[in-house]
Amino acid sequence: MIKKLFISLTIVLLISLIVVNLNGEKDIIHINTLNEVDLVEEIPYFDAIDSVQLDENDKVYNMRYYTEASYLSTDRRNFIYRVNIKNNRIDLLKEIPKEYAEVTALYYSNKDKKMYMGAYGEIPYGDEMPSSYLIRFNTDMEIEQAVRIKYEISNFFEVGDKIYAECNSEHERRRLYMENTTNIRTMHEIDKNNFDLKKYEGSYIFFESYEMENGNIVIIKASDENVKRLMEKKGGIDVIVEMIDNKGVVLSINEVKSVYPNNIDFVELPNGNVVFNLEKGQGYNPKDQVYIYAKDGDGYSLSHKDKVKLPYGYYYSGVVKDKNNIGILVNQIDPSEGKNEIWMFDENIEKLIKKYEVDNSDEYTTTWRVEIDGDKNKLFQQNGTSFRIGEINFSK
Repeated sequence: MIKKLFISLTIVLLISLIVVNLNGEKDIIHINTLNEVDLVEEIPYFDAIDSVQLDENDKVYNMRYYTEASYLSTDRRNFIYRVNIKNNRIDLLKEIPKEYAEVTALYYSNKDKKMYMGAYGEIPYGDEMPSSYLIRFNTDMEIEQAVRIKYEISNFFEVGDKIYAECNSEHERRRLYMENTTNIRTMHEIDKNNFDLKKYEGSYIFFESYEMENGNIVIIKASDENVKRLMEKKGGIDVIVEMIDNKGVVLSINEVKSVYPNNIDFVELPNGNVVFNLEKGQGYNPKDQVYIYAKDGDGYSLSHKDKVKLPYGYYYSGVVKDKNNIGILVNQIDPSEGKNEIWMFDENIEKLIKKYEVDNSDEYTTTWRVEIDGDKNKLFQQNGTSFRIGEINFSK
């Protein structure tokens, strides 16, 4: 009896130690700065608005700069930076012409090797849609064509040989400040020859897509009728998660109920699995849900990693890797705090192994993007006036 009691107490003690270890003090993980550039020195504030993938190592970022006095004026400036994680390079490409006051979306097509952009011609005020533009850059990143349109472009998607622009019926600022909006998203195919938006035909609205290294494409989409009906109720949306090959053949299709398809980040792991997130809530405490598309025989299967419970006040920001273990990078919602954590799981994202607190080396640093480069983890960071590439070093 005493022996059984001793064994039971030992088990309870071990469990308690594990719980304390996972919920108490966290190990500090350090980031080595590999390259850092000052942004536009005379303008103290900037937003990293959007990024486009040129290839597995290269990304182009749109940075929007402003002063306190110019935040709501046309004095803001937009620049394009190019970042190569393999060579740890950050290069300023050029300034976007001032007639495009606010960039709303960027996209790079690997098929025609050109970049597409949506932009306002003026800062929007009131209810009316401001002048909006669809713009195409040539291979030298010079504006090749621009056409005025009557929608706000919030995203681009490429499926097969077609490129679509996701458009909103109302401008972003109206949606932010008005309680009662009737914004409807529609998808318009881009007419590449006449360079304009084709008439909306309906069917599905694409929220996000990701092209894998093997050419397969993961698409997050929903029926337009479903989106219209649920947006009127301010509720979540039933989305379809679909994987197709480069010929459009469906490899896997799943439905995910009642989510907000906002700020979706895809990370492809070296084993070919794809990890991404969908939100269960909005506002200052989004409850990010982590999903993984894993190779399953000749196909793929989608699993919801419901054991990944993000702490209050934090949001999902990507995935890092340490040997076979997968770490979920989370950012504190208030970027002025500059706090990040890494929650390390096993390779199936089932068992929580360890938590790390990221030492950003200085206050007000936000880690907002992570890329797995072989056995290394590269991070993109900002701290107000600088843009840097860092690398995480886990303890050996």
